[in-house]
Amino acid sequence: MADRFPLIVNQSSRRIEELASGDNLNLSDNGIIANNSLGEPGQFLQYDGTKILWAFPENTVTKIKAGNAGTFFSGNITFLEGPSGNITIEQNGGTFTIDSINNVTRFRGTEFGTYVDGDITITGTGNTTITQSGRTIIVDSDFTQVKSDWNAINSVAEILNKPFVPKVPVIDVVPASGSGNLTYDSFTGVFTFTPADLSELAANENQTNWDTAYSWGDHSLVGYLTSYTETDPIFTASPANNITVDNINNWNSAFGWGDHAAVGYLTSYTETDPIFTASAAFTISALQIEDWNTAYNWGDHAAVGYLTEYIETDPIFTASPAFNITISDINNWNSAFGWGDHAAVGYLTSYTETDPIFTASPANNITVDNINNWNSAFGWGDHAAVGYLTSAALPQRESVQVSTSSIANDAAAEVQVLAGKSYLLQKIQTSAAAWVTVYSDITSRNDDTLRNEFTDPLPGTGVIAEVITTGAVTQKLTPAVIGWNDDVTPTKNIYLKVVNKSGFTQPITVTITYVKLEE
Repeated sequence: MADRFPLIVNQSSRRIEELASGDNLNLSDNGIIANNSLGEPGQFLQYDGTKILWAFPENTVTKIKAGNAGTFFSGNITFLEGPSGNITIEQNGGTFTIDSINNVTRFRGTEFGTYVDGDITITGTGNTTITQSGRTIIVDSDFTQVKSDWNAINSVAEILNKPFVPKVPVIDVVPASGSGNLTYDSFTGVFTFTPADLSELAANENQTNWDTAYSWGDHSLVGYLTSYTETDPIFTASPANNITVDNINNWNSAFGWGDHAAVGYLTSYTETDPIFTASAAFTISALQIEDWNTAYNWGDHAAVGYLTEYIETDPIFTASPAFNITISDINNWNSAFGWGDHAAVGYLTSYTETDPIFTASPANNITVDNINNWNSAFGWGDHAAVGYLTSAALPQRESVQVSTSSIANDAAAEVQVLAGKSYLLQKIQTSAAAWVTVYSDITSRNDDTLRNEFTDPLPGTGVIAEVITTGAVTQKLTPAVIGWNDDVTPTKNIYLKVVNKSGFTQPITVTITYVKLEE
């Protein structure tokens, strides 16, 4: 261990390192007594030739010994008011300077009795004595520091075998989550680890199963399939080939709903509701629903852009027999196709009639043209359901009446009555003197608001008829006038404008007699 230096703790890096050669070993604050002193922070042990003393590093004057008291002062020297007399140090630029040959200059203040604070800087290594009236202060800078010697076994250097290791800094240990823990004693520097309590695992009911599974060995080496492509044609053709993960999840969900066999759902039912029986839905079959579901899965064809109408312009197609094929023909042929292949039935392909009874019947005179015409008539469809008139009744005349609200003289009111889409107008009756105009539509009535009773309407302006009465009278229209509704979608409305000409404020009642020509 020769020529080795003491170990120290580096406070910055928190590492244990050797004391570098020439460095001072800080042993203060460790209970070491030297010359009856425990030392002060920042001091080091030094040897003055006869004894070991606590001192600061060389060439730094921080200790001043008072000659008559043995008291030490550290830090800056402050000259305060004290015993009478002047301090014989001259100030130089604010710094008290004592040169290396111990010359003492005199300090002279601005007035008698004034003392100045400041630092004392000493250059050189000799002892310096500062004399103040009545006492002597010695600045002693010629101390010999004890040199580092790790292998010393006696005398003064023996103290160096007791290197100071500062206290280990505080280490924060975050408490462990769960039942385990880790603690640190900053005084002893000892970490203590308390493991988690695993005793309950021994009683875990799954432990036996885990041990059993472990005994089966490492299955990662067995070579189980990690992927597979089905090539078995039997399985591919089976319904199970189309089962998806969603199907399985749905079936598992349905299984979770419980056994529905015991719920008592209907297993059969005979429809007795006459409303449903009479509805179109009554004849819908399961096959039709299946076909409609299939068609629904084909997607919405409304956005595909199929032709909704087409005018054939190809002259070749127009001249071909196919041009005259109708939808009814196609439907009939599809129906005939559904009857099966008649080629194998053994129908007659030729025959000579010998039956005298048939020869004498009207059927004997039916020609091929007759048959073709009748086939054409069959293609026109069943006329029994068309609703042709089997008898006709002439329409009867009717009357309809409407009243305005109470209106002032010469004021107009707009009203309407229900009659027919087309009608034969015969008479107009008013309850008081009035000007009544009949219109084909609302727009024509609105456009006619500015015309007065003395101006005839122009042809084609939507005025069907108008009358001016002098009281409660009936005005005959001879000849009768044919009227009709001209709404965008024709209705049975007859639009009227009624102007009160009675001279009084009152409601006006209008009665129209007509014959309905169109529903």
